Amino acid sequence: MAVNRTGGLYFDGIDDYMQTTDDTIFDVGAELTVSAWIKPSMNYGNKGIVVHDNSVYKYLLYLTGNTKTVSFYVRTESGVKYATKGNLDIINKWVLLTGVYDMNANKQVKLYLNGVLASAVTGYNEEILEGDEGIIVGTWSVGYFKGIIDDVRIYNRAFTAEEISRMYNENADIRDGLVLHLPMNEGTGNTCYDTTRYSNHGTIYGARWVVNRI
Repeated sequence: MAVNRTGGLYFDGIDDYMQTTDDTIFDVGAELTVSAWIKPSMNYGNKGIVVHDNSVYKYLLYLTGNTKTVSFYVRTESGVKYATKGNLDIINKWVLLTGVYDMNANKQVKLYLNGVLASAVTGYNEEILEGDEGIIVGTWSVGYFKGIIDDVRIYNRAFTAEEISRMYNENADIRDGLVLHLPMNEGTGNTCYDTTRYSNHGTIYGARWVVNRI
């Protein structure tokens, strides 16, 4: 079980965030997998984790409300759909969040916690809308995340349950379909480097490096 993290950024919950350049590669269309390791250090309540477009969200992982809820959201032409899981006890604990969208699946919008399916809902059988603001980590328009975020990944395909289990239980480094990978292991400087060939590096605004922790 891969819970000993060795890189990452601490976000203060006030004004810290990270943002990449924009790229059409983030407009994944019919299939998407987005994942991030998080260790929240405050109560929940509308905190952005990974967001594509901060003005009109196209897809995002976030904490929401006062019911200790995590959510995965996608926007298509007909509207938005959410997969959510509430009543969680994850403050000061490492959690791997994974959102999956598959336009052609029975339940298109899925949320996994620590490699296990937590919620699944039916979407609109449409492609995710295109965005133009890059990927934002650590905030969305209504709230800043407080805690550590590590190893952000976006794929242009829908993962299987077996692949998501491998990511959590084996720390599998799956590269097929990877369009953004921010390992967040630099430890210094104000840049998070994207390890994919697209090189959509992220600029850090206020967040600080945290290394050699569990």
